[in-house]
Amino acid sequence: MQEYSRYPIIFASLVLISACGGGGGGGAAPSGGQSVPGESSSSTGLLKPAASDEELAQNLRSGLSSASYISRTDEFILWEEIAAAPESGDAFSVGGQFTTTNLQETGVDEADIVQYDGEILYFVDPHEPEHLIMDGAESAADSQVMASSTPVIRLASTDPVTATSRALSNIELDSADYSVEGLYLAQADSAKQLIAVGQTNAFVYWALFASEYYWREGRTLVQSWDVLDPTAPAPAWKLEFDGSLLASRRIGNTLYLVTRYSPTIDGLIHYPQDAKDVEGNIALIEQTPIEALLPNVQSDGGDARELLSATDCLVPNTQYSGLTLPAAQGAIITITAVDLAAPDNLQSICLNAYASGFYVSQEAIYFTANISGDATLIHKIKLMESGPVYRGSGKVPGYLGTSNPSFLMSEAAGDLRVVSSTWVDRFFPLPVEEREETVSTPEPEEDFGRHRLTVLRESDDGTELLQIAQLPNSDRPQPIGKPNEDIYAVRFVGARAYIVTFRTIDPLYVIDLLDPEDPQITGELELPGFSTLLQPVGQNLLLGIGYDVPLGEEGITGGVKLALFDVGNVTQPVLLGQHVVGKRGSYSPALDNHHSLSLLERDGKYRAALTIERHAEEVDSADTAQEWRYYNWSDSGLHLFDIDPIAGTLSPAGQLIVDKSTKAQPYSNTSLYNSRSVLHDEAVFMLNNGTIWSQFWGESTDYSQE
Repeated sequence: MQEYSRYPIIFASLVLISACGGGGGGGAAPSGGQSVPGESSSSTGLLKPAASDEELAQNLRSGLSSASYISRTDEFILWEEIAAAPESGDAFSVGGQFTTTNLQETGVDEADIVQYDGEILYFVDPHEPEHLIMDGAESAADSQVMASSTPVIRLASTDPVTATSRALSNIELDSADYSVEGLYLAQADSAKQLIAVGQTNAFVYWALFASEYYWREGRTLVQSWDVLDPTAPAPAWKLEFDGSLLASRRIGNTLYLVTRYSPTIDGLIHYPQDAKDVEGNIALIEQTPIEALLPNVQSDGGDARELLSATDCLVPNTQYSGLTLPAAQGAIITITAVDLAAPDNLQSICLNAYASGFYVSQEAIYFTANISGDATLIHKIKLMESGPVYRGSGKVPGYLGTSNPSFLMSEAAGDLRVVSSTWVDRFFPLPVEEREETVSTPEPEEDFGRHRLTVLRESDDGTELLQIAQLPNSDRPQPIGKPNEDIYAVRFVGARAYIVTFRTIDPLYVIDLLDPEDPQITGELELPGFSTLLQPVGQNLLLGIGYDVPLGEEGITGGVKLALFDVGNVTQPVLLGQHVVGKRGSYSPALDNHHSLSLLERDGKYRAALTIERHAEEVDSADTAQEWRYYNWSDSGLHLFDIDPIAGTLSPAGQLIVDKSTKAQPYSNTSLYNSRSVLHDEAVFMLNNGTIWSQFWGESTDYSQE
């Protein structure tokens, strides 16, 4: 095989590997169950198990019948449907220190487009035909193969001593219908499993959750290969589920899938033209049996079988009066536990209830649902050996939004800590430049401000999530944030919460949660700019990644900013250092995705790496003296930083440039959106669009002209 001496790897040929297995399953899937051993299964809260097929069927039929695409005869308008310390994964037996997927929660593995075990890089190639034909095809035959739209997973070996890598093998999925959302690495018996999760509806967003129409005909794929021999990955098993993938997590040897299924009924008239069409749709829905309203699953391409039964589903409990009753839905959310050692052993439950976000701890999955009255419902699904089990619902004031509510929640010792904000006029957080100067935010509830931290605890009977604390309160009235400030970043680390709010200045708040029944703001630090990602570094440091903002210039963002905080003293957080890359218009994927940041400890110090699209070229314009002007693109690549906890410093440590502005090419043709980096001892690897670049730590390399 060809050796790549610290130059980009661009795979020029495909090793086609069949992912088909033999045989198929039959019969009903095992039930997830709804009761906890030793407790009555009749104990219910806001949600309860469906008592019969007909109860769930009526809920689904009611939800479908009221869906706009079935019962509305006027023009469909999309926006009316929009409802109001991390650790690595498995430690494989290899030498050296290296980074793996940056996780939100310790012990809760997340799928990512790149996985690394210290020897082999496994990564999803987005398979953009133009890029591959231009840069990688060595012949017309290669070009035709590489232009295929079938998702491809690449395997490459690394040598951290020489900072080189070489192509080993490729895995091509046996269907072009699925996109690969991410990969997992797991050990099962004597096999090393590479697991891909994907779906057919890759572009359905949480913001469209209220519309059943956008979730029809979605399929979710989970496919596994044994990669003990990385030169010849062997197909292991494959599962295909009805329903679109919302999320997945791996805890130990169990993979949890969260999918949404909206049934497709033949003969329905989408967007009916008159009352007769509507009547026909409703009659057809009423005649549809429950079997056609629930999802199926296929094993290794075999016959479809029921994923769950109606009584495995949770429906609104009309006898419960403690919380706002959710409306019936024409779709369901399914939580499925997959035993990676026995993948046919599936345990599933479903929710026939609206949800707008989720969070996963080692113990439970929490679903949020925006409701009227400026509040959010939260449902707890406990993850048990016997399968997922409903353990009650609660409510917090305000909303968690729909962009990334997961980081606004954290579980510790069974208590759920939640940061929420009262509604102003749109979801938050918003780009600063989009705000209107005229927005005036009332301060509700005794001038406590817009933002709340609430602590919920499961009741003894497992039917409710009870509020045990809220901040601010009458004893601790200090607001979280100044008037009109929005929350831009939240990070829970053990018994602390760190919150960044912003409007004209960035306050970083430190909240002590050591006593969950009496949380308190213990420290505050103000500085220009704001962070959208807060990353714990060791025991007492916090790295913020966000934007620089010129002092006094509200609504104007500058370059990408890294700020290092010492939070060892909860009463006095200290800014140790900061660094700004580029000017207005610059962007880093790490601003939105924590997987885009790599962090490695070396000899008591830390190394951080993130890709940045840098804008710093002056614009030929009469407005060059204005702070709000944008700058032209300059270059794109990986930027490296040293963090020294003893010296309290954050300093640049090199860069790896893969694309640069020239007179002939003033615009970037390299998107960094799905870029990742891996650090291994002194070696640095950057992956983007099916290509690997590498160098040593501390170097500055320009690959843009090669």
